[in-house]
Amino acid sequence: MKLSVLIPVYNRRTALAQCLGALARQTIGRDEFEVIVCDDGSDDQPEALAGAFGSALDLRFVRRAHANRAAALNTGFHAARGDVVVFTDSDMVPTPALLEKHRDFHRRDPRPQAALLGYMDWYPALPVTRFMRHIVEDSAWQFGYRALTDGAPATWGYFYGGNSSVKREFLAAHGLHDESFARAEDVELGYRLSQAGMELVYDASAVNQHNHFVTVRDFVRRNENVGRALVHFARRHPELTGHLPVFAGAAIARETERRGLTVDGLVAQAEAVDGLELPPSEDMEVARLYEVLLAFALGQGIRQALRADFEQARARATVIVPSGRLDTPLAAPLRDRLVALEQAGYEFLLFQAGREGLALDPTASLGAEVLHACQAAAVRASGKYLCFVHRADLDDRRLTALTDAIAREPEAGLVIDRSVSGRDAVAIARPLFFECGGFGQAGGDAAFGWRFVEKLGVLGYRPRELAPSSDRPERMPSLEA
Repeated sequence: MKLSVLIPVYNRRTALAQCLGALARQTIGRDEFEVIVCDDGSDDQPEALAGAFGSALDLRFVRRAHANRAAALNTGFHAARGDVVVFTDSDMVPTPALLEKHRDFHRRDPRPQAALLGYMDWYPALPVTRFMRHIVEDSAWQFGYRALTDGAPATWGYFYGGNSSVKREFLAAHGLHDESFARAEDVELGYRLSQAGMELVYDASAVNQHNHFVTVRDFVRRNENVGRALVHFARRHPELTGHLPVFAGAAIARETERRGLTVDGLVAQAEAVDGLELPPSEDMEVARLYEVLLAFALGQGIRQALRADFEQARARATVIVPSGRLDTPLAAPLRDRLVALEQAGYEFLLFQAGREGLALDPTASLGAEVLHACQAAAVRASGKYLCFVHRADLDDRRLTALTDAIAREPEAGLVIDRSVSGRDAVAIARPLFFECGGFGQAGGDAAFGWRFVEKLGVLGYRPRELAPSSDRPERMPSLEA
């Protein structure tokens, strides 16, 4: 069995030299592994290290134009010849037995789907600050090993690119890194591999050491980038909407901002205390400061991605129609008018929400499952505005009136068209839908709008209701009732 160690690098030649030096001191033989440095278009010529390490390592450099880690790793994978691919980073210092641990695991478990997660900690010679300890301990913002048991399975969210390994053929059969991801590419790959049957096992003795001093400001930028990647992650995998903090993160950031706080201000506070000796009684307050800051930064990244989507939206509006009666055809005249709307830039997402084969009828009740399905549809949406409407109330005039009104009056936040039998249709800007936290509360009714009115009022918006239409005489009480 031969290992292929893939190391993505971008302008980290000095760190890479230390990583290669540690790989040259592994307890397994030179012929049992190859090292492929995946250069993502560096300016500092990492290939110049070949002369220093070429005799100690089976070492190759592959280079591509600068893109991201995912693209660099895929380039390296195509050059790999080993049976097992080991992922690490250029700022890691492998302990002497690291590759032996990975090799022995795959020898013991030759099943294609068997994969290994190793342990990562700070490099012993690195000065570790209070903040650096925080992000790898209970908070798990960077590494989260405290929830794992040595020798036990780990979920796909722990497929860390700094110390994991997987069979080469399994990886080739079920997908490489998604090069559209600038961050979180390792965890996204872990999810897809888990869907294909990957069984990830944690070995606490397979230790890699992270030699990278992390400042508060650098990590905050990293969290903003992760937030942007999470929006992309959710769109790629809407079935994970309930597990990814895209709604909660956006809502937390908006609320934190509403209270007059800024990321820069919180960074300054965190930097001010990071180097101080504080009594244990104040540790909880400092940890709380870190948590507020990091959650704020993550949420701001989510909001930035949503706003960019809003500005670049391909569709004018996404019409989300939960229904339990997809088998009932629309009347031909209405169908034709909706097709005309689609050609004019509207996107339609009709779906059937239910479980265990039982279709739910949201025209009677908007329960938790229906609202969750609506939020998953919102994650997939590509329109500037989201329109939620019941299938029984589909009408091209209603939809255009809603989207025209919200585009004309963004200060309203939400436009409601009240209909018959306690139902309604609403329009809201897509970023604002996330910043409100999505629908949240379920209820035994079929109205969308009331779930937003109070939230939007707190944020300074004034939701408004469309004037009644003569062909819809039954109306719910007004917003002011």
